[in-house]
Amino acid sequence: MPLPVLTNRLTLRWPVESDYPALCTLWTDPRVARFMDDYGPRDREGVRDWVNTHANGTHAQLIITAEPPQKSSAG
Repeated sequence: MPLPVLTNRLTLRWPVESDYPALCTLWTDPRVARFMDDYGPRDREGVRDWVNTHANGTHAQLIITAEPPQKSSAG
């Protein structure tokens, strides 16, 4: 499947350098890391290595590109 795949709210694409801060926040959080088992880095240096290694098209990631629609309060 060619990437990126785009919808109104999501994008499936290869990781890019600008993903680094968000991935650091997510993957170094112990509340998240405990569910990652043996997958993924746990420190900032590990996240940097992962982004540098996988930005070449070996791991696609899903990115939220828009806020979900608001529920109507009509009624």
